[in-house]
Amino acid sequence: GCDPLDPDSDDDGLTDGQEILTYGTNPNSADSDGDGFTDYDEVVNRHTNPNDPDQTLPVVVIDEPANFARKVWVP
Repeated sequence: GCDPLDPDSDDDGLTDGQEILTYGTNPNSADSDGDGFTDYDEVVNRHTNPNDPDQTLPVVVIDEPANFARKVWVP
């Protein structure tokens, strides 16, 4: 279970309270969905769902002829 003396039992950067009350993630696992990214990284940096291992980060692709960027989803 959670360590009552440690506000972040899994040391992922999210407090146990945030994981339980806000994100619904596992406060005892730094990577609740097992996709290789910590819950903190998904919430704060990647803006992906820390409970969905199949969600991917958009990748920016440059269309050289038109010289503009667009987001595409890469599985």
